[in-house]
Amino acid sequence: MVLVNQNDFSHGELEPRMLSKSNLDLYRKAAERLRNVIVLPTGGVQRRFGTLFLEDRGTATDEIMLAEFIYNEDTPYLLIFTDLSLTVYENDIAVATVVTPWSGSILANNELKFSQTENSMILVHPDYAPYELKRGVSSAIWTLTTLSFKNLPGYDYNQNYDTNTFKLDNVAVGPGRTLTASAPIFDASYVGGWFQSFGKEDLEAKLGVAKITAYLTTTTVTVEVTSEFDSNLTTPVTGAHCLLMEPAFSTARGWPRSVTYYEGRLYFGGSKSLPDTIFGSVVDEFRNFDIGTGQDDDALQMTIGGHKVGIIQHILGDRSLQIFTSRGEYTAPQLDEQALTPGKFSIKKQSSNGIQQVRPLVLDNQTFYVKKGGKGVMSFVYDNDQQSFNSTEVSLLSPHLIVQPVDGAILSGSTRDNADFLFMINTDGTLATYQSRQVENVSAWTLCDTAFATDGKFIKVTEVDDDIYFIVQRTVNSVDKIYLEKVSFAHYTDSTYTNTYGVATDVITGLGHLEGEEVYIKGDGYVLEPETVSSGQITIDREVSEVEVGLKYRPVIKPMPLALDTQDGNTMYKPKKISTVYIDYYQSLGIYIDEILIPPLTFGPTVLDQPPTVKTDIYELKGLLRDWTPRDMIEITQEEPLPMTIIGLGFDVTA
Repeated sequence: MVLVNQNDFSHGELEPRMLSKSNLDLYRKAAERLRNVIVLPTGGVQRRFGTLFLEDRGTATDEIMLAEFIYNEDTPYLLIFTDLSLTVYENDIAVATVVTPWSGSILANNELKFSQTENSMILVHPDYAPYELKRGVSSAIWTLTTLSFKNLPGYDYNQNYDTNTFKLDNVAVGPGRTLTASAPIFDASYVGGWFQSFGKEDLEAKLGVAKITAYLTTTTVTVEVTSEFDSNLTTPVTGAHCLLMEPAFSTARGWPRSVTYYEGRLYFGGSKSLPDTIFGSVVDEFRNFDIGTGQDDDALQMTIGGHKVGIIQHILGDRSLQIFTSRGEYTAPQLDEQALTPGKFSIKKQSSNGIQQVRPLVLDNQTFYVKKGGKGVMSFVYDNDQQSFNSTEVSLLSPHLIVQPVDGAILSGSTRDNADFLFMINTDGTLATYQSRQVENVSAWTLCDTAFATDGKFIKVTEVDDDIYFIVQRTVNSVDKIYLEKVSFAHYTDSTYTNTYGVATDVITGLGHLEGEEVYIKGDGYVLEPETVSSGQITIDREVSEVEVGLKYRPVIKPMPLALDTQDGNTMYKPKKISTVYIDYYQSLGIYIDEILIPPLTFGPTVLDQPPTVKTDIYELKGLLRDWTPRDMIEITQEEPLPMTIIGLGFDVTA
C-alpha cells in the first residue's frame, strides 16, 4: 500500500488525452474534471460563486451587450445595450434609458467597440460616425451624441496629382486662403482634409500645413493655413512635392472600427477604407487629429502594411499600444519607455495568430485574446529577455473547455481569497473560468454551467467595478427568458432570490422568475427541502426571517487517475485500488465522496435550534468498496447549496 498526496490543482482540468501523461509534472497538479468550481491562487479548489437574480429582460436573444462606465471612484454604472437602446443601471437599478443607433445584430456580433476616460465613453463601428456617451449632472441624465472632431485625420486616397501643380494666394497663417490646382481634382469630399507642401523642389523649405474648409470649384478650395508655407507656394509647385488629403473618416469612406485611450491620446484603429491604419490624436486633445508638422505632440498615424496584415479588430493601451488584427498581433515599440511621437512611431509584428471579435482582456500582466477560429485563448505578454511580446496558447492543455467564445470579462480586485479570474463565455452557453498567477506557475481552467434545472446558458458578461454581471438565458415554465444576474460568492445557487423579513414567515413570494422550477432553499442558515415554485411562491417547512431561494448547480472535482512509480515501473495501466481517502477541507459542509457525506454535521454553540457550522479539518474516509481498475479515482461533489473548499487530498493505494 502506498500513500499518494495531491495538494495542488494549479493546472486545472486537463483534456481527456492528457490522462496518460503521468510523466509530466503538471499531471500531479491537475484534475480530470473540475466543473462548477474555481481554482484559487494557492492551488485549492472551491465551489464556484452563485448568482443573484436582478431582472427579467424578456424573451431570449443574443442581441445584447454589457459594458462598464466609471463616472468616478464611487460611482460605477452597468450599461446594457440592446437593439437601438441603452439602459443604465446604478446599484443594480435602472436609472436611465438612451436611444442609440446600433442594431441588435451589431451587438450580437461584438462589432461595437468602446473605450472610456473620465466622463467620456467613445463608441465606434465602421458604418457609423463615432459616438460619445456622457453622464450629466445626475444619474438620470445621459447624452449620446456623435463625436465632434476639431480636426479629422486625413488620408491621400487618390494619389493621382503628382503631375499637377498647386499654389496659394496667401502663405501666411490664417483662414480664407485659396488653394488652386492646375487640373480639376477637387470635390466636396476634400472639405475637412489637409494640404501640405515644402514649396521647393529641393525640399529645403519648411513644411506648410493647411486645412481645407470649403469647396469652391473642381480646381479651387478655401483653406485655413495652420502652419506657414514657403513663399514659393504663391507660384505653382509640382504636386509630387505636395500632399493632398481628404478626411480619413466619412460616410463615403467609413468610420473607425476600434478605439482606445493611451498616453494622453485617443487612438482609432482601422476603418472600412483603411482597415490596417492607426490614428492617434494630438496629445491631450482627443478630438484633434491635426498631424501638423510632425512635432512631438502633433497627431500621428501609420498604415501597418506588409504581408497578410488583416483588418484591425481591436486596439488596447496597456504596457504598450497593442494592435490586434484578423491575421496577427502588433505593438508600437517604445524605446526606453519613451512616449510615442510622430517621429518615434513604428508598428512591429509580434505574432501571427489573428483575433476573434471578443475584446482582449488584461489580467496578471498579460493580455488575453481569443485566437482566430475560436479554438484557443492566447496570452500576449512582454518577454524582457527577447524585448518583444510573445503569444502563448494558455488553453492548449484544456482545449475542450474552449468552444468558440463569444464574450469575456475579468473579475479583478476580488474581495474573496484575493483572487482574479478570467471568464470566457462559450457559444454553447458554458463558462470557461481561468486562474492565472505567472509567478506561482498557476494556469488553471475550469468549466461552469447553469443548466441543471433550466437549460440555462450564459450569454454575455462584464465587470463593473468589483462585480461581475451575466446575461443568462433560462427556459422557465417552458418559455425561453433572458435574465440579468450578478455574481455572489456568498450564495451557492443560481438566479437566487433573497429577502429578510421583519416577522418570520413560511410563505416565500417574489419567485415569478422561477415559476414551475424546483428550487433549493436556505432559511436562517438551514438547508431546507427543495420546493417547486407555483404562482410565484413556495411554502417551506419552517418560518424563517432570512431566506435564499435559487437553482441548483452541481460542483464536481475528480483528480487525475493515480499513477505510481514503483520498482517494477509506472502503474499507469495496471489495476489499482483506493482504500482510504484523506480530505483536507476548509470551512466546508456537505461534501460527498463516492456518495458518502463528509464531514459529519456539527451544530452551533448552543446545539439546539442552531444551523450547522462550517468546519476545517482533515477527514479520513476508510474502507472504500471500489473495484480494481487502472484508472481508479474518487469523485467529490455536493448536493446542497453549501460552502466547499478542498485544499488537499491523500490516497492509500494498493497496486
